[in-house]
Amino acid sequence: MRMLHVSDWHIGRSVVGGHSRYAEFEAVLAEIADIAREVKPDLIVNTGDLFDRSPPAAADLGLGIRALVELAGVAPTVLVGGNHDSPALLQALDTLVNALPVGDDGRPPRLRFIAPAAPAATAAPAATAAMSGILTFPTADGHRIRLAPLPFVHRNRALAACDRPDEAGRVYARYLRQLQQDLAGRLRAGHDPEHDVLILAAHLFVEGAVPSWSERPLDITQDYACQADALPDITYCALGHIHKPQAIGRAGITARYAGSPLQLDFGEEGETKSVVLVEATPGRPTRVETIALRSGRRLMTFTGDLQRLADQAHDFGDAFVKAVIEVDGPGLGLGLSATVRAIIPRATIVGLDERLPGWQDVPVLDAHSDISPEPELTELFRDYLTETGVAPHHADQLQQAFAGLLTAADHDAVTDPVEQMLRDALPAGHDHL
Repeated sequence: MRMLHVSDWHIGRSVVGGHSRYAEFEAVLAEIADIAREVKPDLIVNTGDLFDRSPPAAADLGLGIRALVELAGVAPTVLVGGNHDSPALLQALDTLVNALPVGDDGRPPRLRFIAPAAPAATAAPAATAAMSGILTFPTADGHRIRLAPLPFVHRNRALAACDRPDEAGRVYARYLRQLQQDLAGRLRAGHDPEHDVLILAAHLFVEGAVPSWSERPLDITQDYACQADALPDITYCALGHIHKPQAIGRAGITARYAGSPLQLDFGEEGETKSVVLVEATPGRPTRVETIALRSGRRLMTFTGDLQRLADQAHDFGDAFVKAVIEVDGPGLGLGLSATVRAIIPRATIVGLDERLPGWQDVPVLDAHSDISPEPELTELFRDYLTETGVAPHHADQLQQAFAGLLTAADHDAVTDPVEQMLRDALPAGHDHL
């Protein structure tokens, strides 16, 4: 069998300063479709974070759907939801594309959306694993793919019975282990070792994986990492969530993060983006090939004087650039920007600073900082409640109340409570305070 593994598209992500990357996403998704047509896979798996924002902008939603439909025209395609994906949106999309009956050949739907479960007060591991059943797909060589999807599991689903915040990480890790054991057992139940290949498609953070630091920081803490030895020993574990393409170095398994298709922010500078082609035959070792992606603009940083910038000008091309220019003395001021742009005219300058001799670089943002657009207030409040150890059933109630307060605060017609009390106290016929 042949399977194409892609991940973490994050459609809608912009570069610091609000520079749109829509055209780049169009180009790289078209490139992925071309690769799919060339390699002719039996199955295409996207391991989550289709969009960067929940909900996505209308144009981004349209682009993502068109890209998935194009892939589904090549081979059956499964999207396993990530932490950036809206469960309600993915459920709606899955209902929409699978509302019609399958064809006369009885083959499974060509496009499936496996939504993450929303944070809940209580959820047994078996119940969460049952969010989606084992999917099966025939292959061109007469074999069969059995796929176990594991969308992103929020910590609140594991911590209902956890009363001690210092044990939350261990409880979550045990929960993920139980989920994967359950899925592996269901994969193996009734499978034919001479005809079936077994695949896990999961959106999670595995210990030892190297982040790009463009991921959402609260979702890649080591305290909540999935233990590497919890991954099942099956044909292939397709992983999403980490943007740096990489294999998981654990003996006895074949597991890989496909990574993001573009350099999403400066934590990914220098990374070569790729998709993963997996070839497997029952009873034989799995073969994995990474296919480099060439679309998209690079993100580059520069530190040095103007002469050094001029010497390296040909390296920048149309990149997004953050530059620190070392100068002999003050005085360039606003002219510095014009000078830099004249030296690298095709590049887009998204950050520019001037340093005098002897400067000591003490950055406000380090390499681990997430310079992507800030999460929504409701997301930050949810993560705060989780980190502080609030019981999930209480956290859900607090989240609902908090969302209600935000809605009220945003409403144009909201009246100040004190003002309303004074109005109520006025005699009839008096309209002014």
